[in-house]
Amino acid sequence: MNGDEGGRSPELDQVRQMLFGDLPVEEGWALVDAAVSGARDADRWERIEREAAETMNDDLLALVKRMRHRRGLG
Repeated sequence: MNGDEGGRSPELDQVRQMLFGDLPVEEGWALVDAAVSGARDADRWERIEREAAETMNDDLLALVKRMRHRRGLG
């Protein structure tokens, strides 16, 4: 599956690959979709970014921030 299938951005596909590259594609997308659907407001995104800053590399953190801005949450 490429990043354009199912309305998913190339950046979101990069997040899936970076976080869940060892899982089957469908399982990785299920985890990403669950995380994104659970973060529907700015406060939740801010918590995600704080966690990401502590645990993710700079490239992945930048992708998370771009996703937030595209959703109009910051």
